[in-house]
This record gives sequence, C-alpha cells and structure tokens, in this order.
Amino acid sequence: MKGVVQLDGKPLAEGEVYFVLPGQAPTVFAVKNGAYSGIANVGSNTVEIRSYKSGPALLGDPTKSPTKMNVIPARFNDTSKLTATVAEAGANYFPFEIASK
Repeated sequence: MKGVVQLDGKPLAEGEVYFVLPGQAPTVFAVKNGAYSGIANVGSNTVEIRSYKSGPALLGDPTKSPTKMNVIPARFNDTSKLTATVAEAGANYFPFEIASK
C-alpha cells in the first residue's frame, strides 16, 4: 500500500498517516516529501493525518523539552471523516488532499 498527502496543494514535508480499524491498534506510516507506504489492515479504515512542530516547553519552563504541536486541523485527525478501504490484493493507492485552513 502507498499514497501521497498534499497540504494546500503541496506535498506534506513530514508527518504521519494513521489507518484505524475499530477495535485494533492503528497502523502508522511516516510521511516524507508527501509520500508514505507500508502494510495496513485490510478493511474500511478511518484515516488520520498529523504533522508536528515544536511548541513551547510545558508551563513556560525553558529547561523542559518542547511540546509537540499538531499543525493539521482536527477535521483531518481527531474528527476525521477520511476513509480508505484496503483490499487484500490490488493497487491500494490512497492520495489525500488536505487544507490547513
């Protein structure tokens, strides 16, 4: 299985694509220069897309590690309506076009 993620018409530089089947652990794929690939669970998956940047240290303490902030809107991850039906055989190519606004 493979695919691409476009953010605002450009390849997503770095991120993660989650393929989620109810009752199973999500399968997570790294996105690099818009592309991802791997083996996902067969069936109708909900798809979640995330990309992180460093945020401020917790409680404003500069000695603590920075937090990770997801820069992709929740409608593409926590409340995603994106889906992909993974077949046992075949191309299983899933392109996603998302927007930051």
